Amino acid sequence: MSMRVNLLFFKNVHVPVLLPIWEELQRRGGFDCSFTVYPYDRNIRAGFPPEEEQAFRKAYAQVSFVDAPRQWRPEMAFMADNVAPLLKGCGKIVNVGHGLLSKGQYFTDRDIIQRENDSDLLCVPGPYHRERLLSSGKVTIPVEATGFPKLDSLFRSAAIERAELFRMAGLDASKKVILFAPTFNMELSAIPMLWMRVAELAGPDRYLVIKLHGSTLPEFKRAYRELGAKIPNVIYVEDQDIAPWMLLADVMLTDVSSVMMEFIALNKPVVLFNNPNTHTYVNYDPRDIEYVWRDKIGIETTDLDEVKQAIDRSLQNPGEYAAARQHYADQLLADRTGNAAANVVDAALRVVHQAGSQQFPGADTRATHLSIKATQSETTVDDSIQTDLAGRLRMARHFLSRGKFEQAAQHLDAARQITPDHPEVRQLVQEVESARINR
Repeated sequence: MSMRVNLLFFKNVHVPVLLPIWEELQRRGGFDCSFTVYPYDRNIRAGFPPEEEQAFRKAYAQVSFVDAPRQWRPEMAFMADNVAPLLKGCGKIVNVGHGLLSKGQYFTDRDIIQRENDSDLLCVPGPYHRERLLSSGKVTIPVEATGFPKLDSLFRSAAIERAELFRMAGLDASKKVILFAPTFNMELSAIPMLWMRVAELAGPDRYLVIKLHGSTLPEFKRAYRELGAKIPNVIYVEDQDIAPWMLLADVMLTDVSSVMMEFIALNKPVVLFNNPNTHTYVNYDPRDIEYVWRDKIGIETTDLDEVKQAIDRSLQNPGEYAAARQHYADQLLADRTGNAAANVVDAALRVVHQAGSQQFPGADTRATHLSIKATQSETTVDDSIQTDLAGRLRMARHFLSRGKFEQAAQHLDAARQITPDHPEVRQLVQEVESARINR
């Protein structure tokens, strides 16, 4: 009898993380898999834009798509974000995450990390992440360092000759490739600072490949798509999977995106753009590796002229930071052989079998059934959104108590996007406004 497994795609950026796990389950056989796609919600950057979801469903038409995963009665469910309440009652819940960085809310010792305990198993990319979580004393579920499934194809393809990679991409192998891969948060991203002038990085002997984060605003995607269509040697990438382009690239330009750590696993040079507004990011924590390791793995820049100089320097001396990149990659990735997805499945099966493989999946009584479609109806807000709301309110109170009204207001703006008429949100807004007037 096949084991039923559900994979929840809460965001489009989860596709390259979860698909290798599905492929591994298919390779082994004995698993009946279903996909669940969260409804599109631009305000919380969830789901897929309609055209993307349609293409995704068409590409995997052989898989059952279910809107209410608990009714499908899986024994095991995978997700790539902290949305376990959406999978309660779906058997053992496995969180594989979707990045290598903390961003103040993932691999941290803050109270917010306790939400990881809603899962049954947390698979993290490397030994650094495992130690960071366990040393916090706030994560009580099993934590396994498995490697990062998203990068499996990268490591399996690393031995392909450069000329063959260029032939497959239809590009001229005599030219250098600069990969621009910014994050989407405006306080962190290079996008608002470099904007269209980033095209100046392309030239007769260089390609500029633009690969945006899946959560980037649609209007920004459209602008860069048009840029790629009209500027020679500027290539705009539609695909969610950045791995093939990391293989092709000679140097990466990014900011505080997790891809900077993915790229150093190939021991290639990275140029890092520092947005001057970074400290205003709501979850900014200077102790996180994206800031502490920053100057150790690549060249930091603050404007386009510095970016140009850093890229030239990196192309001329790609080995400048090689030893440091190797050192930190060892801490970040437990597997660089292309077997991370297999490691995740092995760890998940151990958890299922320890609990008793014949246990009825619906017997999980930690929460009542939540239909994914409920978010579009007039039902109460689901548990995962309530958790996010509580976190926003807690941070707003924290900053208000310290007189940091701008930061408090930012969290309240986010809270109002979740539940506009929540009484506690209204009360805190009034308190912030009153404090501003009286300061």
